[in-house]
Amino acid sequence: MDWFRTRKLSHGVWLVAEPALVNLWLITGTERAVLLDTGCGISPIRPVVDALTDLPVTVVNTHYHSDHIGGNCEFDEVITHEHGAELVAAPLAEEWRAGFANYVRDLLTCADAYPSDRSEALPPA
Repeated sequence: MDWFRTRKLSHGVWLVAEPALVNLWLITGTERAVLLDTGCGISPIRPVVDALTDLPVTVVNTHYHSDHIGGNCEFDEVITHEHGAELVAAPLAEEWRAGFANYVRDLLTCADAYPSDRSEALPPA
């Protein structure tokens, strides 16, 4: 199963979504791409980004919650606010990843049991 879902929103703008968790945004220019946040780190984000662009990628973290910085270690250039720099640089513990993956699995099981409770902010492309 592919962990991330991608949707091209317009020229050079991609939504990269983790199920029931967080939305990431890939914006491509003529010389570089910017990835806003890197998700939970449960599944590698880099191969997804590489499939969407050949450009060098700079990560910009909106904030330093673990569900937004989990894939930072897969990229060479990460920009964040100075107050979160130390937290962003620290690797996430493997125990945390495993526990969070179980939490998400349970969450998705519940969501599948009540499909009418699911909604999408964007209409299907």
